[in-house]
Amino acid sequence: MPKGKEFISLFTKSYSSMSKSSLFQESVKVSITNYSKISYFKLTSEERRKGYQEVIASLPESPDFVYRGTTGNAEVLHAIETGCLGRAPKECKKSDCLNLVAYVEKNDSKFFYSTTPCPTTVMGYTEGLSVIPTVGNILVMNQPKVFVRPQKMLVLYPEMFSEYDEKNYQSIAYGDGPRQIPIAERTLHNNEVTGILGLSVKDDWRLTTSKDLAKIIQVYAPGRLLGLFMSAKEPVHVQQWDNPQFRKRACSLEVMVDNGHPQAVEVMNERAVEFGLINKNQRLLTLKDAYALLTAEEFARFEDYETEHTELFSEVPKEIREGDAKELFDYTQSIMDSKQMGKSLSYKM
Repeated sequence: MPKGKEFISLFTKSYSSMSKSSLFQESVKVSITNYSKISYFKLTSEERRKGYQEVIASLPESPDFVYRGTTGNAEVLHAIETGCLGRAPKECKKSDCLNLVAYVEKNDSKFFYSTTPCPTTVMGYTEGLSVIPTVGNILVMNQPKVFVRPQKMLVLYPEMFSEYDEKNYQSIAYGDGPRQIPIAERTLHNNEVTGILGLSVKDDWRLTTSKDLAKIIQVYAPGRLLGLFMSAKEPVHVQQWDNPQFRKRACSLEVMVDNGHPQAVEVMNERAVEFGLINKNQRLLTLKDAYALLTAEEFARFEDYETEHTELFSEVPKEIREGDAKELFDYTQSIMDSKQMGKSLSYKM
């Protein structure tokens, strides 16, 4: 069966008027469900080992990348057809919850989008909850426009996690729910980068398929049941597609969330200084800051920048008022200018 790059060649003549991005998306759309079925039972241990090594070799690594594993092809096809990664908040059927701690446990919010900075960690998500062998995909993409790291939140404000656990314990005591692993413990072992897609259904902070998606790697995983009885249970490589129009984002915003705790931001800033994460003349970025920037017309110009490195903004000078779009933009612009970002720079996979 021809691989992703061969498909692009096959379609070049028929779609000569299309852009490179359109060819990439058409290639994925046509070939993602048209692959040679793999019988995991029939693969030798050597074939499984080579298939897994091929997955490892196909994963580009960069501190600017995040990864997302999906079970089946539905999410990839949605990204190809809509041009965006994930579902818009107004279209998603998940809850309106903006509680990060609850999301870590339940994965139920239309405003959050899970990714991982680790190319190894992502592979477990390609089989999801499937108990039988299944196809999955690994999406390699830019960092989200806005994101939060639950682990960092746990370090800076563990109170919101302990409060959540306390409520869970009370529910269990009254027979309203099953016993759960403490959320603080789960978060401690969770290196997730949680993208934020907006603060209301009117917002849409998703990444685009054409520019932000670097690569798709289709894999075949043994499933959870079969994996229990096999010495090697890693996914094997099926096919892959590189996006010729991909370019790194000029900047991303890492924020802190207060989860309804009015004093949380002030406490987190104090602890961030104490832990050496920022200096005493800085403060952490907040959701209010991110909203001010992403809704500012001037900030949109960064979408057209081409760069080899994504500038991460996680703190700003303390004198910049929270949510002041002009002050925030002037600061981010000054940093970008000082690093000569925005020039036409090529980036190769």
